Amino acid sequence: MRWTGEKIKKELIFWLNNKYPEKKIIVPEISQTYYGANRIIDVLLVNGHIIGYEIKGETDNLSRLNSQLEIYTKTMEYVYVVYWRDKYKNIEVPKNVGLIEVYENNGKLQFKQVKKAYYNKIDTFTIFQNLWNEEIRFVLHQLGILKWNSKNYAYSDMEKFFKLAPVTKVRKIYRIILKKRFEVFYRNIIEKKEIKKRGFDYNLYIKELKTIKNLQLI
Repeated sequence: MRWTGEKIKKELIFWLNNKYPEKKIIVPEISQTYYGANRIIDVLLVNGHIIGYEIKGETDNLSRLNSQLEIYTKTMEYVYVVYWRDKYKNIEVPKNVGLIEVYENNGKLQFKQVKKAYYNKIDTFTIFQNLWNEEIRFVLHQLGILKWNSKNYAYSDMEKFFKLAPVTKVRKIYRIILKKRFEVFYRNIIEKKEIKKRGFDYNLYIKELKTIKNLQLI
């Protein structure tokens, strides 16, 4: 059996679930945007930080890795490349990107961190590009810049507000948004017992988002 990226992904999620026993959200295949360029990270983990995992299995190649990492290191606080050890002997990544090697031992996959990932500072405009319209309003509401029932600001106006917002506080709110977004998403899947492209209840999600109050942003 060849260990494809898809097969490794399932085992990686199981491994991460055991590695981080505290409350977290683990989500496969999430689109990341940076100045109009889009890439899909294989696995995203949100706990106290936003951590991305890009997988390179036996049947993959490294032709797109540099362009992928260029975006991921701008949109996630920590990034790891998870690679098949027997195929990629001397994989090179930027110094802030971590490495986790994967290998088979007695028919089971083993994961071993061989290089630590270092923190990436996400700027407010990058966060802005990866939020939905109502999520942007939520951030500005939590910062006291606008109220939920205020007039509908133009997208360009909200962009200006966002660029002036304190970046540390925006990052904290962004983590909360991602955890809530995917919490609702998975609850929908469990209730429906299947994944549908339009299965996500957006209105329910925004309703629950609005109930979050008094965030500790200091």
